[in-house]
Amino acid sequence: MEFKLRGAEKKDIDILFQIHKDAYEFNVAKIWGWDDDLQSNMFRKSVVLENVQVIIIRERPVGYIDIDHRGDFIFIRSIAIISDYRSKGIGGQVIQDIIEISEKQGMPVHLQVMKINEARKLYDRLGFKVYDETETHYKLKREPVVS
Repeated sequence: MEFKLRGAEKKDIDILFQIHKDAYEFNVAKIWGWDDDLQSNMFRKSVVLENVQVIIIRERPVGYIDIDHRGDFIFIRSIAIISDYRSKGIGGQVIQDIIEISEKQGMPVHLQVMKINEARKLYDRLGFKVYDETETHYKLKREPVVS
């Protein structure tokens, strides 16, 4: 499916939270419960718009990726795609593009995923390996290929 990325702007914050809610509410609610006001406040306090790319299909925001360059590795803080557009290869392509950048820079890519999140299968297919875990999350890393 064809999509484009654009930098997030302050005017996007409400739609970004709605995308976040659509993507994460199901799993978060299973572990901790979902409080809309609490989640909205936490999201708005933690998001750094300069690190966020909005995923656009037919001029409609359908997802986002939040990436933090941490010196010696790239950290995918979050990737979220609304349910109507999941399992269509979009997330995989967005992450594959990040992997290609990391390969050129010789840097690993890190992320974490809730243990109950089905997205773990995608990360496995893309070559991510578990290097640590918490009670609720796996911490994954994909090392650059050395040739």
